[in-house]
Amino acid sequence: MMCTVVGGVESVRIRSSYYVSSGIPLGGIGCGTVEIRADGRFYEWHIFNNGRWALRGEDRDKEFMKPTDLYFVARVRYGGRVIVRFLQAARGYRQLEDDERAHLVMPWETRGGDPYTMPWLRSVDSIEFDGEPPFAFLKYIDEDLPVDIALEAFTPFIPGDSKNSSIPVAILVFRVRNKLDKDIEFSLLAGIKSPFSAVPAKTRVEASQYSNGIVITLTGDGIPEKHPMFRGSISLGIFGDGLETGYRLGQQYNDVHGFRRLWVEYRASGILRDAKSFDEFEGVVHSFVVGKKVLRGGEEAKIIAVLAWYFPNLFDDLGNLIGHYYENFFKSSRDAAEHVIKNFGYLYTYTKKFHDTLYNTSIDRWLVDLIASQLTTLQKSTIYTRDGLFGVWEGYGCCGLNTTDVAFYGSIMILQLFPDLEKKWIEYHAQWQLKPDLWPYYEAFALALPENAMKLKEMIWKDPSIAADLNKFREAVRGVVKATGRDPTGRVMHFFIGSFRRPDTYDRPDMNPEYVLMAIRDAVWLGDKELLAKLWGSLKEAIEVILRTHDPLGDKLLYHYTPAGYEAIWQSIVRFVPQHQELYRQILAVLGAGYTFFPISVQTFDTWSMIGVTSFTGVLWLSALKAMVEAASIVGDTEYRERLARIYEEAREKLLKYLWNGEYLDLWYDPVSGKRDRGCSSSQLDGQMFLSLELDMGYVMDREKVLSILRAIHRYNFKGEEGLINGSYPGMSRPAEAGDMPLPNETGLIYTIGSQIDTPWTGIEFEVAAHMIYEGMVKEAMDILKAVHERHARYGHYWNHIECGDHYYRAMDSWLVLMAIENLFYNGLEARLRFAPKINKEMFRGLITVTGAWGVAEQVVQGNEQRVSIKLEKGELNVRVIEVEAFGKDVKSLEVYIDGTKVNAKYSIVGNFMRIDLGSQQKVSKGIEIRIVYT
Repeated sequence: MMCTVVGGVESVRIRSSYYVSSGIPLGGIGCGTVEIRADGRFYEWHIFNNGRWALRGEDRDKEFMKPTDLYFVARVRYGGRVIVRFLQAARGYRQLEDDERAHLVMPWETRGGDPYTMPWLRSVDSIEFDGEPPFAFLKYIDEDLPVDIALEAFTPFIPGDSKNSSIPVAILVFRVRNKLDKDIEFSLLAGIKSPFSAVPAKTRVEASQYSNGIVITLTGDGIPEKHPMFRGSISLGIFGDGLETGYRLGQQYNDVHGFRRLWVEYRASGILRDAKSFDEFEGVVHSFVVGKKVLRGGEEAKIIAVLAWYFPNLFDDLGNLIGHYYENFFKSSRDAAEHVIKNFGYLYTYTKKFHDTLYNTSIDRWLVDLIASQLTTLQKSTIYTRDGLFGVWEGYGCCGLNTTDVAFYGSIMILQLFPDLEKKWIEYHAQWQLKPDLWPYYEAFALALPENAMKLKEMIWKDPSIAADLNKFREAVRGVVKATGRDPTGRVMHFFIGSFRRPDTYDRPDMNPEYVLMAIRDAVWLGDKELLAKLWGSLKEAIEVILRTHDPLGDKLLYHYTPAGYEAIWQSIVRFVPQHQELYRQILAVLGAGYTFFPISVQTFDTWSMIGVTSFTGVLWLSALKAMVEAASIVGDTEYRERLARIYEEAREKLLKYLWNGEYLDLWYDPVSGKRDRGCSSSQLDGQMFLSLELDMGYVMDREKVLSILRAIHRYNFKGEEGLINGSYPGMSRPAEAGDMPLPNETGLIYTIGSQIDTPWTGIEFEVAAHMIYEGMVKEAMDILKAVHERHARYGHYWNHIECGDHYYRAMDSWLVLMAIENLFYNGLEARLRFAPKINKEMFRGLITVTGAWGVAEQVVQGNEQRVSIKLEKGELNVRVIEVEAFGKDVKSLEVYIDGTKVNAKYSIVGNFMRIDLGSQQKVSKGIEIRIVYT
């Protein structure tokens, strides 16, 4: 809002901007969250096992709280004046989010204030909001207030400490500074509506006094046993040094005059009193806690509010009670609140250290904002069960949990920050690899192959009882598979749908190389040879099933049968079937869309048909083979290593022969039909990216080809404000410019507006940019990253990146950008650490994260002297070899200190790197200091 002086009086001019539709989630990993946004309100109350976050279908449309149902009110008394302000940015008193009902709103529906009855009860003028995950920083602006009020809102987020990062709390630290040179009286009130009134159920409220604060706890009475809030409670507390506290157990919402009297009481005294410490209420009730303090002139005070919850009734969609991990430590929301009060120093200090280390950097601020933006998904979209199963929604409440092809990108953040959670899911995933006892998945995917299906039909022709007897049917399928050798055992699942006990499908062969690469990466970074040995049989089976069932020509390459994308089914001859013939539409959609009887060749771009040998899965496959060759050496499987090495070389030669066009890899070529698609895919090097950045295992093609492909991706697929789209056809128009058109590949499929080909996916943009940074193409990478930053900022969607659903998991690979900038790599099996910044390399400072250990890494190069330091704030590292960039060839002196103690070290210079060998493995708990002087 702008004010212009006219005739000595200000006139009002309002400038409207966009609605900010994302914010910072508050709530621990797997606990459910509530989101604070730029208006100071609290949105998406999904802490009650409800809403899109819930697994059980019947709970997903339940919403028990609105943005206005938790609120904070400041009161200042100085001299003879009293000012009361809601700490929300809401001009006007009709504060419901349902604008269509605004004309029906009575004054008490906004908790009492309006320009007629109580004009002194209003909101602050405006709020300045800075979202810096895991914090939200708010400054409350009001020209009448004689105090500065700022808020730090957060939930404990301490990498390496998954226990304290998965507690069900939101902490709100209010900092208040007296701007006057005389004493003032300041009060902060926190009010909350009982969520139990929405059940509806009776609300019980109990107050608990502490030496430095007060906590009220609300529980529901009469809640059905299967309800998501059964056995649950929610607590609201306020505490601080020298704070006078008060509370009101309950105020009925429909008692207009009662609410008004409460506000007058608060205005008059700055405190609320209640004669009881326990009470029960029917209907809609609000409860309150208050903190009051006298501030001397210029004094600053800290008042801390805590919202805690405990709702153990989390069910999956199969009806299993799976609960929350926090149940292992707390028995109520009051327990969680007390944990915060007792341990506030540790929880705040280390969360703030992580934040400060991330943001106090030589990396541009906008880029740090972008990298950190996806930390929100790690809080908002995760499930962490009582028994320790860990999952991430593919999109917030969309698709399923632990989507393999999406985790291939986003899981790097989990590995670096909470490696125990990464290890939990990678081990559990292996248990659901396809095997003969997994009915009906095994039978469905065995019979998807025409050879198997036809042989079974011949058996049923001779013995019709096979089709009516489950045991005989399953035995017949096994006999068929044995005879044909086309056994689907070893296919990797797509995701868990509504339950950790229900996979959705095994139709995507790209899952196999992706899972192989992730599992090997995790074992390498964690230095966990036992993990690799434990998963070795599964990883071998993941490779072998591709060779058995997806290599019909013996090329040792992953081949995609038709239908290779869902749009191939939707756009098949089914288009010509009358709409009312639904049964026949369904039959022909499957039978008429391709070679297989059921899709088994879909990949992460599931509505983008890639047929035959493709650049995306081809490079993934080669990368997995190369990684498996290295892994076989680690576990000592020499025979398998030699066999795979031969397969890898043959596959590599064939892939380049089929797809290399002199500039990039064609999208696909089908050696059976002879058809070719010359599209340039942004994801054609995803496997190579993984091999380079996350495994440090070299190249599957010579580096010059890699650089040529990356340049082509930037040249053809980067579209300015649209970002990096997934693919394009050089020299051709796009649907975004000319509308729907036939694809130029003789398949008869349509190239449609808004299709996966013609749109940007943030997770793909991040990984391509990271790859470019790694290969020295920093300018091209920054083009892409700036477009992502500006696109989401202008949409008001900065902390919520959408693909298939909100807070999309794939985009958590934003962390890979930080790793690429630092050229960070760690091999725990070799105790080898690399840190060699790609930007600002002569004066670099940034956060370094290595599987739960973290701190600040710096490099300073002045004249002929190079200093590298890594100071750990938390965790430990085993280090024997350190690799840094070499700024000269002739070294005059080298000094290395581990935790302050000098160690004898040898060095060698290989290419652009100096390799420092410490002689033996050192455990680093404090830090590393390196000083190199060149002649």
